[in-house]
Amino acid sequence: MASEEVKVVTFWASPYGLRAEFALSAKGVPYERLLEVDHWYNKSKILVESNPVYKQIPVLLHNGKPLPESLLIIEYVDDVWPSPHGKHLLPPDPYDRAMARFWSDFAEKKLNSALKSILLTKGDTQKAAVEEALSCISTLEGVLEKASSSKDAPFFGGDHLGMIDCVLGPFSLWFPAYEIIGDFKFDLEENYPHMHTWYQALRTSSVAACMPDSDKLLEFVLGLRKMLCPE
Repeated sequence: MASEEVKVVTFWASPYGLRAEFALSAKGVPYERLLEVDHWYNKSKILVESNPVYKQIPVLLHNGKPLPESLLIIEYVDDVWPSPHGKHLLPPDPYDRAMARFWSDFAEKKLNSALKSILLTKGDTQKAAVEEALSCISTLEGVLEKASSSKDAPFFGGDHLGMIDCVLGPFSLWFPAYEIIGDFKFDLEENYPHMHTWYQALRTSSVAACMPDSDKLLEFVLGLRKMLCPE
């Protein structure tokens, strides 16, 4: 497959773009980043042409063929490329695959919705969003406890990264910023020990190399909050 051309149209701080990069990195697929400078107001020609419907990142370009939408990209990457040591992003059992999609959807619709509300709101609305986010983390703690039967299996995929890890992992990189913006603490180590182990393992896994600098990311998210929700 040396002749294959794999590119990701993304923005350096985008958790959605990182989903695609996590999937490729977990599968050991070499790829090229095509970074958007300003994906809100000055979209690049390649982004508009490769995703003319939504004009949003990320877009996977595989031998010139574009595929948008982060969740679709994760499944496509898992289907197309061989898995190291036979460990797929989605499990082979049909029920387990369905449940991986279910919890990925939960992380996308429930947790991500609450996190966005923390970023964009104030007052009682923001407090309610914090409570919802912590409730979602508590639910995922239970899911992870079942998946992680030992310290050697810290991920939702067990001992290797899976779809849920690729969906949730990039948003966890924004946790420090959400804590500052929402004036609260996740306290993963004390309250959600399996999530804490997962959070730490993620940062030493095969996807660590594509993670943005934490200080730079924190500065970006706090600046984004100030821009979208001025005092």
